Formats: sequence, structure tokens, C-alpha cells
Amino acid sequence: MDCSLRELFKSWNLDFEGLESEIIAGVAQIGYKGGHGVVNKTYAAQYVSDADMIDSMGAIGIARTFYYAGSKGTPIYDPSLKGVTIESYDDYRNVQRNAIDHFDEKLLKLMDWIKTPEGKRMAQERHDVMRAFKDQFYKEMDI
Repeated sequence: MDCSLRELFKSWNLDFEGLESEIIAGVAQIGYKGGHGVVNKTYAAQYVSDADMIDSMGAIGIARTFYYAGSKGTPIYDPSLKGVTIESYDDYRNVQRNAIDHFDEKLLKLMDWIKTPEGKRMAQERHDVMRAFKDQFYKEMDI
């Protein structure tokens, strides 16, 4: 286990000696890039992964999407970018597209990746908020 992680655990009076490989495997199973598609996540990793995804949903997820898009100069909606296809993680990071497309590319898929019953319950309202926002946006833009 990384020395800094070991020291962090010590500072919290946590003893995970002998569980290093399980901890490292759990950390690798968390997050959109590292954790998406991992079938047999550890029990703890499922909860942490769910929390990570839930944090990207709802009103906060909407705000984060447009904040990030603005910081990168990404348009909210430009008709000339409609229908841009993302084929790979490299495309996801580098291809110019509309900020609103992030809803279909990622945000509205998160609900399907939530594993725990508590996570599903917590995520549902946030998912509904994002869907309603996207639908209303399309209605107002006449898309």
C-alpha cells in the first residue's frame, strides 16, 4: 500500500494491515473511468462508487456540467454539433460537442450503474430532476 495512504489510515487510527490488495482493488473499482464496467465490485466499493455517481447527479450534477463546460469554452447547445458520436474515452475527453449532450452521454446513464438498494433510492430523485431539466431544455430550444 502507498506510504501516504498508510499514514492517512494511521492518522485516523485505522488498521488495515494485511488488507492492502483488497483496498487497492476497491479504489480501482471506483469512478467513471476506473470503475465503470467492473462487474464484481467489493461490497465497500459498491457503496463508495454509488456515492461518487450520486454526487454527479441532480441539481448539483447539472450545475457542475455547465460550470465545467463554461470553463472549457464548450457551447451549451450549437446545432452544428448535434449528433456528434463519442466512440471512445479519448473522444469523450477531446471531441467538441454540446454541453447538453453530456446528459445522454453520461449523466442519465448513471442510474443504471447504481448497485446498492440505498443508492438506487437516493439516486432516483436526482435522476428525475436531470431528465426533467433535459426535457424542458429541449422543449424551450425547440429541439
